[in-house]
Amino acid sequence: MATVKNVLVKGRCNRNGGYPLVMQVLHKRKKKVVYTGFSVPEEWFDPISGKVIDSDGNNPEIVRRINRKSENISKKLQKAIFLMKKNMENMK
Repeated sequence: MATVKNVLVKGRCNRNGGYPLVMQVLHKRKKKVVYTGFSVPEEWFDPISGKVIDSDGNNPEIVRRINRKSENISKKLQKAIFLMKKNMENMK
């Protein structure tokens, strides 16, 4: 079964000190990464919940927008995984 989660790519720091926020898909020990297009500082990200948190110095509207967009990407990935799994079962 595949899992999808939000992570920060800590090996790629941009000029502003932010890290790219990506969706990580793990299936059969293989990892694929889907970039969301957002970069956030490490202090703004909660790795346990996989969400950007509302802390001092950031705009709550931007935090909501980033979390909403990443949830939409996650739902689309989950749906695609479900459809692929269903197609594979039908082929057997």
